[in-house]
Amino acid sequence: MADDQRDLRILIALLVGVFAIGIAIFGVVRGTSATGPGSGVRLQIEIAPPLDPRAVVLATRVVKERCDEKGLDTRVVSGGDRVIAELGEDDPVLVDHVASVIERRASLEVRGPDGMVVLAGDRIAGAEVASGGVKIGLRAPAAIPSGAQLTFVLDGKERGRATVDHAAPTDFHVRTEGASEDAALRAAAELVPVIEAGAVPALRVTERTPFTRATGFFPRAWPFFAAGAVLLLVAAFVAFRRR
Repeated sequence: MADDQRDLRILIALLVGVFAIGIAIFGVVRGTSATGPGSGVRLQIEIAPPLDPRAVVLATRVVKERCDEKGLDTRVVSGGDRVIAELGEDDPVLVDHVASVIERRASLEVRGPDGMVVLAGDRIAGAEVASGGVKIGLRAPAAIPSGAQLTFVLDGKERGRATVDHAAPTDFHVRTEGASEDAALRAAAELVPVIEAGAVPALRVTERTPFTRATGFFPRAWPFFAAGAVLLLVAAFVAFRRR
């Protein structure tokens, strides 16, 4: 009976010890993870419907790009049907400016060879560099003729040209122009943000909240180290107690 109780205590102690080590490892991960700014203003940004995962991903990426334009220390994450942007700045004038940049609406027109608009930006779900050009996803089926040369016009200015080399009901692919393959790929990389600027749903800053958080390894990790140490002491007590 005594041996059975001892074995049970050792098993319990081992389980508690493993749990303690897991908490300590989580503390290491938390301490080394990116934290964003230590203080500033947190912006809650509403995404206009219709919402789907692609719209949220696109909105999050565009908000991050627009915050990065100002060279601020920022952290941008998606939060369900909205985007949360943390700015490492609390100057009201600068925060107002960043908010206006985030809410900026751009008008994108995709024009065919005859200059007529064949696709508006609000019908585009997203874009990415792929297969030597740009793959463009659509929110709803559209008739984009294969082989047509398209001109991308953002806020009234021509920002790029490309030729359709693949067309499907809900996406199409364009091959960008360039004197070399590298130049064509650079043109594709430059065209993607142009398309995204016109495709992103309307964004509205609905809330501004001051925040502070611990930064650095030890301030973020020590609570988990402390909890792990306490559990290890408990495990030792259980394992070595006499009765």
